[in-house]
Amino acid sequence: MGTTRSEDTIFVLDTSRSMYRADIGEKSRLNLGIFAIKNIIELKRKEDKTDRFSIVTFNGSISSPNEMYYDSESILNYFVNNAEFQYGTSYGEALAAALRIIVEELRKIGEKSLRIIFISDGIALNSKLNPINVAKTAKELGVYVDILRIGPPKVAGNILKHIADLTKGEYYYISSEQELMEIIKKLAKKKESPIPTIFDKNKNKDLVSSELLAEVAGLPLKLDELSSEQKYKVMKVVGNQKIKCSICYTNKCPVCNSDFYGDGRFCPNCLTPFHLHCAMAWADNQNKKEGFSLENYKIFRCVHCFYLLKIPTKNIYTTAIEENGTGKKIVEKMKIQNAPPELFSSVCAHPDCGVLFDSMEDQYVYYCHNCRSYFHEDCFDNYYSTEHKCPYCKKIVEKS
Repeated sequence: MGTTRSEDTIFVLDTSRSMYRADIGEKSRLNLGIFAIKNIIELKRKEDKTDRFSIVTFNGSISSPNEMYYDSESILNYFVNNAEFQYGTSYGEALAAALRIIVEELRKIGEKSLRIIFISDGIALNSKLNPINVAKTAKELGVYVDILRIGPPKVAGNILKHIADLTKGEYYYISSEQELMEIIKKLAKKKESPIPTIFDKNKNKDLVSSELLAEVAGLPLKLDELSSEQKYKVMKVVGNQKIKCSICYTNKCPVCNSDFYGDGRFCPNCLTPFHLHCAMAWADNQNKKEGFSLENYKIFRCVHCFYLLKIPTKNIYTTAIEENGTGKKIVEKMKIQNAPPELFSSVCAHPDCGVLFDSMEDQYVYYCHNCRSYFHEDCFDNYYSTEHKCPYCKKIVEKS
């Protein structure tokens, strides 16, 4: 029995010059492809109005709206206004463009059927991306790639048939308009099973690997990584109040005691704020329930919109670092070339400095493991010589 779960479909339409040839009656291959897209969408909409659609057109170049629509009119309007018609057929790049849309949807919700319907005459030229390798990625993500081939009866190699077989999709070749209508009805039917992820119930043996999900998951954003529009949205919600974590509901992190500007991150999809340490605990709780772990990442879904996120563990520093059991937090002195790349777009955390780090002028920097702040060597030494504290978090620290 087919699932009643909503389904997202990406149409990949060949718009190369060979698609202008007419094999069936007076209609070109391209017109038949457009006809198929329109009718598949309308039939699917009759069954489930929550189904969504997008399109990738390709030849020597790729065009896509990178968003989902609910109707055929929006798809066809995009096609009319944006599709380019030129020489070239890049199967690998076209399939990869469709997968990029799917990956974004997979980040938002895992338990959903995601599929690609690939429409072409099967006449392929060399692609920079090997389409078989891209199809293997689709298979790993659980994405079905159905093929509708409109064109000559035989094509050399028939790479589209290989793609369909590899992804457990259907392969159809049409030789008449009547046959096309029957195939449209078949393609309009939902797939039997949704894409499973590590966070979904009723998982099966085709579970998407946690390693692959780590590649798919998005990274949370720091405040200074937000666009001006995103910052405006955040500040409009916060107003004159301090930004608070959506997990612990406080401004200061309950683990490291740093304020949101030090430990805070935002979901890139809904801009929900959270502390890194709170997100780690949230991720550990989710991962424990699902019975998996990853060495290099903490993977979790946003507490608000369920967007799939990851935190690289190499960027997570424990705030319980102690030196010889003294209980004092450690400040580490390091050569600037050993510091992370993002340091060079940051300023010294000393309240009286605020000057950018410079690999030409700064030989060493200090890093506080308590508030995860970086300091110029002289800025830290001058303050520490009298206070024996971190200039930013004001905690008593020991130099490593």
